[in-house]
Amino acid sequence: FCPTFMQCIARSTHIRSGCCDSPRTFLSRGAGARRVESFLSLLVMYWICKRQLLVVLFAINTNVLPAARDLCTEFMWHKGIGVQRMWEYLLHIFTRWAEQLLVVNVRNELREMEFLQANCTMEDTKFHRLSMERISEMEARYFWITFPFSLALGAVFLGPHLLY
Repeated sequence: FCPTFMQCIARSTHIRSGCCDSPRTFLSRGAGARRVESFLSLLVMYWICKRQLLVVLFAINTNVLPAARDLCTEFMWHKGIGVQRMWEYLLHIFTRWAEQLLVVNVRNELREMEFLQANCTMEDTKFHRLSMERISEMEARYFWITFPFSLALGAVFLGPHLLY
């Protein structure tokens, strides 16, 4: 990788350990790296599971399957509809680039779907992606589902670590 970058990381995570006060980073295997790695992986798993729950709740709330919503999102990215933020523009460019790796011509397939032409507009928000505003709305509306789910995930992910 980059030796100066790695040395900078080692200096910034430097701790004193043992009786000799030899320099050691807390990212080394015995000084907490396993705990940091475990915490980060549990955090990512929690985020993925919580996101999937919110996608299902959003599908129930709007009565639109996630697959239809994904097709509509792909269609709107192809047409450039709703691209307002920089990261949405980057996703639009990445989608165009990723199409080149596929065997199927995505543009022709999307053109042939009349459903997308009729329903995927900026006015009809029923088929839009799950945004940050909608996440907070779903969490508030379905609090008695999301809160116990978060507690159960915490017990499943953290329980074995606490008992071990």
